Amino acid sequence: MESEKPSEVFSKTQHPVPKHAGLMRRALAWGVDLPIVTGTGLLLIMLPGLIFPLDLMLPVMMTIMVGMQLLMFTYLFCGPAFLPNTLGRYVAGVKVVDNKSGRKIGWQQAFIRMLTLGLWPVEMLIIAFSKTKRRLGDRLAKTEVRLDATRIPFWKRFLPVVTGVVLIFFLLPVLSRACANNMAVTRTARKYLNREYGLDVRRTPHSVRVRDEDGRVRFMIDEDNNKEVKLERHNDGWTALAAFDIYDNELGNGISLVQGGMHFEANLKSPGIEISFGETE
Repeated sequence: MESEKPSEVFSKTQHPVPKHAGLMRRALAWGVDLPIVTGTGLLLIMLPGLIFPLDLMLPVMMTIMVGMQLLMFTYLFCGPAFLPNTLGRYVAGVKVVDNKSGRKIGWQQAFIRMLTLGLWPVEMLIIAFSKTKRRLGDRLAKTEVRLDATRIPFWKRFLPVVTGVVLIFFLLPVLSRACANNMAVTRTARKYLNREYGLDVRRTPHSVRVRDEDGRVRFMIDEDNNKEVKLERHNDGWTALAAFDIYDNELGNGISLVQGGMHFEANLKSPGIEISFGETE
């Protein structure tokens, strides 16, 4: 019986050298994670608007938004410490690990890695030209980004996750319209148009704007005749004051709420959606 060659013995007893993730895989991970975080956060923020009128609960909405921002921040920057992996890194086939043990990192390491993200142009150059592909944050936190050893085909990782992202952004305009439809200012304006003009407006309003105590709702009646209803807020309700004919069909489509120094805006524009919230300037 022939004895095994030294090279064969070495290959059977030693672990393979881990491969480090380069710039392209890291960029792919961020390119998947950011839409997931943004889209999912906006969906969860707007879901209460299906049950409660947004124009009557803006302070509560702002509290929910702050909580969602914290969750989004935790997922993106501390995910490697608390989760098996983020979806973006799963799709890209990479993992953040301790550079010595190769094990999952702790929350302290995740926090330290995050501190240098503001230097991303420098970080990208370091990743591109470093042999170990460790950016400055990795070096400070004693971490590295390695290729995942699991042999899952790329399309099996990519297809379900990206399908979920597309579905989220498909639902956002639908949800925004439903929230606009459920607002108290919208309901009052509909009743006013029906009583004063005999218009039974069932379509989702073209644009809803609520700024402090002045509410305005724009309804698309048909191609040539649109109405804007001006309302005034009284305690927990609205009173319609007047309606005007408007003939400009390029009015925008969405929700704009400004109350108590805070704003929430969801503007539907082809082919996507723009949503912002926070303190007014």
